[in-house]
Amino acid sequence: KARVLCALVRAARRTATIAGLALFVLPLLLAALVTLDLPIGWFDRWAPSAGYRASSWLSRGEVLLTASIFLLILMSRRYGSVIVGRVQGVSWLLAIGISAGMLAYLAPELTQGDLPRTRYVIGVVASWFLGQQVAIQTYDALRGGLWWRAPFYGALFGLLAQVLVFFPVAYGDTGVPWGRWMLLDLSIKVLSAVAFLGLYRLLRRRIAPRGGLGGVAVLAARREAERQHDRPLRG
Repeated sequence: KARVLCALVRAARRTATIAGLALFVLPLLLAALVTLDLPIGWFDRWAPSAGYRASSWLSRGEVLLTASIFLLILMSRRYGSVIVGRVQGVSWLLAIGISAGMLAYLAPELTQGDLPRTRYVIGVVASWFLGQQVAIQTYDALRGGLWWRAPFYGALFGLLAQVLVFFPVAYGDTGVPWGRWMLLDLSIKVLSAVAFLGLYRLLRRRIAPRGGLGGVAVLAARREAERQHDRPLRG
């Protein structure tokens, strides 16, 4: 009975942690989804032609979704990929459900032109969900060693996965120069991953990692298993 009770308490604590973190991430996802149609034209003045204007694909929602990858990496430092992976799934389910409810409520006042294209919605959700998951798993796998390696490659690979999925799905066969946009967007996100290291370095001492998580623990366990396997038998 004591073991069952302890297991139930641990499960309840884990569920409460996941729910609390998901509610923390949820406002960021909702704000991102709501502002996906608000373009950012800060760099348009330096564009050599209309096809290079960042406002054609870069929006405030994209910036917030990029920030969500950085937030999930910081959470992974504290809670590990298993917990944060579940947090990501719950927060996306809530965000999609609330967004769908808002659209249904506003449907009588909306025209066909006000609604996003289906393939664009699929591209956004699929690419960012995948990108976040890649970032979480890459970061957790590379923890240990040089302090910058896990956050940089986690952010870089996550953003790379997002870009490579989003543009072909959202803009393929539409006649727009999406290949050019994809390369420009990737360049911006590589710079974002580099900039994230400054924030990570500032916060890494304040966000203490939980013991037993990450690459260091996995590597130590593997080395110990190898030593046990290679140890000669004693008669």
